[in-house]
Amino acid sequence: AADQALRAAVLRGAPKDIESSPVALAARFDEDPVAAGKAYRRFQRLLAQHQDTLRTGDPNVAWSRLLSDVWSDLRLRANRADVEISPIADQLGFSSISSVSRATLPSRVLNLALVARIVDVAIREGAQSIDSIQIPSNVDPGSPDDFMVLWPVEVALVADMVTVRHVLDLITDSANPVPLDFARLTQPKAGRSGGGSGLVQLSLKASSALVRPAADLKLDAEEE
Repeated sequence: AADQALRAAVLRGAPKDIESSPVALAARFDEDPVAAGKAYRRFQRLLAQHQDTLRTGDPNVAWSRLLSDVWSDLRLRANRADVEISPIADQLGFSSISSVSRATLPSRVLNLALVARIVDVAIREGAQSIDSIQIPSNVDPGSPDDFMVLWPVEVALVADMVTVRHVLDLITDSANPVPLDFARLTQPKAGRSGGGSGLVQLSLKASSALVRPAADLKLDAEEE
């Protein structure tokens, strides 16, 4: 999940099959292979650092450092692309999370990866604004016997329909599908430039999923 979050923020969502090639990656960096190469080296360095601290370090420190790097890159990119980020979406919705334990760390990192991927697409595809990101303050880490645990996030953004389709394509990608609770389109709120300009507000609730294939589903017991 740290890999996905950093790839979204630093490599602008580049898939693994092109990330190591500055020439192929250059399309994500305005056709600049030098910038792409620098970004890839930074991605590798950050990924190694964060994977180590997430595995062996203090969970609060590991979490805060990962969030800081992902948020800093996405905020800078949003500023350069004139994508407004509402205070409700500050720190990608995690500003109210005051403490992370070893048990809740997986849910936070998975949610960060999901939100980072959505925001990355919104920035790249020209969204007007990220209006809100909501992350539950309290999460149930689940138990080792749970086959699947879901941790929801809610995101609202204003964009045209082309950008909305790109965001929904990310959520429904068959190679990496995301459990989707709802996706709604409405007119932007009063006072926002939207009416007559082709802009809509997309509100969605999706979940990060942790699957434990070794968990016993107890299907034999149910058949009895």
